[in-house]
Amino acid sequence: MAAAGTEKSTDDVDTANVTQRDLDMGGDEPTRIVVRGDDPEKETTIMPGRDDVDAKVIGIASNEVSIPSGHEGTGGGSSDSDDDGHTLFVPLGAESSDPGSELGPLVGWLVVLKGPGRGQGRPIYYGQNSVGRGEEQRIALDFGDQRISRDAHAFVLYDEGQRKFFVRDNGKSNIVRHNGEPVMMPKEIADRDTIQIGDTTVMFVALCGPDFDWLADDGQE
Repeated sequence: MAAAGTEKSTDDVDTANVTQRDLDMGGDEPTRIVVRGDDPEKETTIMPGRDDVDAKVIGIASNEVSIPSGHEGTGGGSSDSDDDGHTLFVPLGAESSDPGSELGPLVGWLVVLKGPGRGQGRPIYYGQNSVGRGEEQRIALDFGDQRISRDAHAFVLYDEGQRKFFVRDNGKSNIVRHNGEPVMMPKEIADRDTIQIGDTTVMFVALCGPDFDWLADDGQE
């Protein structure tokens, strides 16, 4: 197999055979992604771009990507744009384009009561849910409130062991408040409590709790 830094045209690669062979290989070698655009001068881009290691090829993405036979639903890619070079490469194992599908069943919601996005809701999942303005946050309050940090401003937690919810401040300049009081340490929250971040106030709506949890047999005690 070619080293990660070796220039190799994707025209010289038997896509189906290489992908099938390497999908069946184990090992911890780094992943290599090769992207070919329409510009011959920028025919191949290799990531991570190291010259000293071999890399496993899991697929070759271009503006039109075919999924090798037998791997539908487990890898491949598609383009969300007609612009040259803009390719969405779906990692191996990704079964859905819905970001929430990989986080498990939802356990509650945050619903905006006051501020930008009033009336909009965001799901809460098991474990620690980062809350911020950035789209990479589990709970993205991306409605225009600039006083909410783009990074994790707060966390909403669901502990399936206790079947309880908590909120904690992540130390940003704008204080997080629970029912009007500053959150100085992780604090338990109850159904219909309010949380204020920046100029936005959200209501917490619980689905899971003492009477119901998805992890219980048949979803009930």
